[in-house]
Amino acid sequence: MKEKKSSYFTATWKMLAAVLIGGIAGGVSVVIYELMKKGIDAGIRTINGTIQQYIFPALIIIAVVTVVVGEYSLYRLKNVYKEMKDADEDRFYELDYEEEKWGALKWSTVYSSV
Repeated sequence: MKEKKSSYFTATWKMLAAVLIGGIAGGVSVVIYELMKKGIDAGIRTINGTIQQYIFPALIIIAVVTVVVGEYSLYRLKNVYKEMKDADEDRFYELDYEEEKWGALKWSTVYSSV
């Protein structure tokens, strides 16, 4: 009959293996970085400069799109609520679905702009 090993024993060996693999990978990464340090630093400076150059216009575009989509969804919600007032039961349920759809779009634009 086969003896059952402790789960602590198995978990300990797995963690030791992970530490060993992580240590080797970290050591290799440091060596590679040291060998390519000048090129990596120049690349990071280039990337940072590019991001700084385009981040403000990109944020303005995102803000404008968010406001436009939010206003459109509010416009659609206003029309849905107006129609809901006088709707029969079947149409009311259709409009209730529309209200959920446009309401979700409105709140998703509000949270994405925060």
